[in-house]
Amino acid sequence: MSFTGGPTIPELCNALDKAGKRYVEMLGQVNDPSLPAIGTWNVGETAAHLSSSSISFLAVARGESDPPAVDSDHTSVLNANPERDPKILADSFTAGEKDFLTYVRSLDGNPEMEIFQGIKVPTSTLLAVELSEVLVHGYDIAKASGLTWQIPKDEATIALGGILPLLTYMVDERSAAGLQARFDLRLRGGARAVFAFDDGRLNIEDPAEDPVDCCLSIDPVTMLLLSFNRIQPWRPLLQGKMGAWGRRFWLAGKFPHLFKSV
Repeated sequence: MSFTGGPTIPELCNALDKAGKRYVEMLGQVNDPSLPAIGTWNVGETAAHLSSSSISFLAVARGESDPPAVDSDHTSVLNANPERDPKILADSFTAGEKDFLTYVRSLDGNPEMEIFQGIKVPTSTLLAVELSEVLVHGYDIAKASGLTWQIPKDEATIALGGILPLLTYMVDERSAAGLQARFDLRLRGGARAVFAFDDGRLNIEDPAEDPVDCCLSIDPVTMLLLSFNRIQPWRPLLQGKMGAWGRRFWLAGKFPHLFKSV
């Protein structure tokens, strides 16, 4: 698999199905939904957000609701779903994912759709966003609850490859302002691409012989968590899960902060 081709719809559906089943099993072990999880959300609120995610995406994909803003704070959705019981939310999540996957599998090819306001991407990217939500919010809930949660390397690789078309819309213009730099990103055991930043804009290119400023070799699970601002770059650097070299190798620490979280 490469960044150029990206993961297929069947690969993404199978990965989402597997991740969803692990998530439901883990959520069934949660005893206290009031524990703080991520940002201002507690465990119950995080689970409520995830149980609504596939339902919202399905409605957008079908054209039954307007796409949300990419920087939506999800407050209205949480207020509309006051349920916080993990077991009830697990059932809701299961039903929503089943409907979502059934619809996507019924589509012909990989059609483009507007998943966020003004952002049209292939259906595979919508699946990759949902897969990332499950993997990362599963991490949030398990960490807060003292439970075990595994993010398999292959699922992280598939999610990252599918999200690629979205990343040019996700640049944090403030962090990237004035930056002129080319990063050669190499996912270990997976894809490779060049990220070319030009004063707040991003172009993603296939690897070539053109010079780059910073080469990054990174474990896919680490890259996924970095992309969602769940960990800081210094830790994977010390653990050997992330390596950097090149004429401006120090830009490695800046790279994860050049993007907004979905």
